[in-house]
Amino acid sequence: MFLPVLSPREQPNNNGNGSVRVAVPRPERFPGVDYDDVPFLGPRPSDAMLEYYEQPVLRKLEWRVDENGVKMRRPLKDTVSLTAAFAQTRGSEVQMPCHHCNVNRSVWTRCVVGSDTKEGSNMHGACASCRFSRRYCSLISRNEDERAMTRSGDASESQSHWDPVRGIKTEPGARLSSPGSCRLDGDVIPFPLGPETIDNLPLLKQADKEMEMHLDTLKRRIRQLEERENDGDETTNPWDLV
Repeated sequence: MFLPVLSPREQPNNNGNGSVRVAVPRPERFPGVDYDDVPFLGPRPSDAMLEYYEQPVLRKLEWRVDENGVKMRRPLKDTVSLTAAFAQTRGSEVQMPCHHCNVNRSVWTRCVVGSDTKEGSNMHGACASCRFSRRYCSLISRNEDERAMTRSGDASESQSHWDPVRGIKTEPGARLSSPGSCRLDGDVIPFPLGPETIDNLPLLKQADKEMEMHLDTLKRRIRQLEERENDGDETTNPWDLV
């Protein structure tokens, strides 16, 4: 049985001069996580952790569950995972989750963005789950795309534009009708990017990575279907590939 844990203000001072702030570790379920599924400060907390520690806890660490309904808790062993956990419990939940959170491939059930990432850093705007897993977050490209569209909109309103194909010059505020389809569209899959994103280098790099993943999934499914035709047996759930 655990002894009751006193708050920092309730810890006595040995010299009799009143109470002092003393950090007392709470009982651990996993390294860095207490039995309430809330992260706590380690022996050498970072500045970001200390800032989060002063903020109110908005939610617990809501772990994904396995096929038996058991929470898949993960230890918080280093600065990256601990900071991500603090961001998850104190950050702001986004209305449109990132790709990994949306397809239930994240460590936590909610897509939450913290306040400690710096403008210009690789993980600026990434959700806490993707930071925990050290992988690219689609929220980054989404934010960059929105900023690019804003800049593009501002430029189109303030500058004239010469269209060499049509041989016309559009004035500020004029709108050109966009074609209903792109010349790169296929019979099955339309071209995934529009004119507002085709000059966005970070977004194009991310799109290239995702297209490679999708292409690999299609190739594996084709092989499975070909094997099924030969064997007459379906042993794999196709959605396990996605």
